[in-house]
Amino acid sequence: MIPVEISFTEESWIHYLVDFNLVVDCVFIVDIIVMFFTSFLDISGKEIKDSLLIAKAYTKSRRFVTDFCSLLSLHPSLQLFGFLKMLRVFRLGSIIKRSTAAPLVKQIAELCKISFYLILWLHVSGCFLWYVLKISKDMTDDEGTPLMWYPPLNWLNFEDTTLFDDEIGF
Repeated sequence: MIPVEISFTEESWIHYLVDFNLVVDCVFIVDIIVMFFTSFLDISGKEIKDSLLIAKAYTKSRRFVTDFCSLLSLHPSLQLFGFLKMLRVFRLGSIIKRSTAAPLVKQIAELCKISFYLILWLHVSGCFLWYVLKISKDMTDDEGTPLMWYPPLNWLNFEDTTLFDDEIGF
């Protein structure tokens, strides 16, 4: 959500996504609370169910630090801390590895994980490119030449199209 919010702040439909992001933040907070009561395996492989030991282990972990810091994104001036929420996605690998599912199911889950990572990367890159183009659309150099980026046009019949005209806004 953060790349979309940063890139498309002036769009009329963004308030729907902001509401959705609020729901996601609430689910995230509930997940952090649940982590204080979720059992874990110690070094010897024994399952720890004691709430106090679970809370101590969670608060001493890097996972808690990233989860807590990502909560700072709830404050409007600290929104970029929300990128830390994406670090939770990278835990999928360890979940798949520790799973007791059949090898074929693990392979399919691994393929889905890699596909999801690719889509996430493309999404963040696309939003970043959109933002760069949006802030540089009115910039000119010292001679008044626009510094607007245009894609190469040798792949399309650009003489008949108005796709990349200056009159068409972003």
